[in-house]
Amino acid sequence: MTFEIAKTRIKKNGITRTTKEYDGKMYGLDIYLMEVTPEIAQDLLNNQVVNREISKTQLKRFKSAHSGGYWCFLGDPLRIANTGKLMDGQHKLVSLIEADRSEEFLIIEGQPESIFDLIDQNRTKQLKDILKNAGATDPNAQSGIVSMLWKLKYNPIKSSRYGLATNPSLREARLFWQSLGGDDTFHSVKVFGALANREVRLSQTVAGTMRYITDLDDAEKSQRFWASLIE
Repeated sequence: MTFEIAKTRIKKNGITRTTKEYDGKMYGLDIYLMEVTPEIAQDLLNNQVVNREISKTQLKRFKSAHSGGYWCFLGDPLRIANTGKLMDGQHKLVSLIEADRSEEFLIIEGQPESIFDLIDQNRTKQLKDILKNAGATDPNAQSGIVSMLWKLKYNPIKSSRYGLATNPSLREARLFWQSLGGDDTFHSVKVFGALANREVRLSQTVAGTMRYITDLDDAEKSQRFWASLIE
């Protein structure tokens, strides 16, 4: 049985419908309880906002709760975006499938995907997860470059740390990434960073950051300078 079919079997009085504002726009939410089977869990996992790497530690904890008989309903919701994609609950659903069990979950359906970086998920999200959701083609590399640029721009200079101690929040970093041109800007910077890493032994993050900064001053001169280093 798919998730959509299962939802049609919930009685109307079992679904609470409300509206909430996100980013200045109103969204209709459906809030309800559902008995989630392994089949439904797999259907939800097949359509996620971001397919993050599974934390073995977190998964082991949930599986132990199932096998030990102390899994219980805590009210932590599965969140499904207004696009129909799963935003929160990946590890719980995977553990459900591996334990071959059905459990009741609270479902919140209808929130926008833009809140993904604000959700307090069981596994700590990383900037690469947020940028992947925002459209980055190589989020691992771009996250390091964006983070360093943010630190150079916003952190106060401290002699002992050179202003690089404080990291941006995930939301700050995503908005900063978007303000600087998003994937169109950072994909090309990352490609150069990877090349510089092989040729002149600069880290990809440092090389990409330096290239971006020098491009702002004089793109043509910057290109000639960096090309000369790796010829």
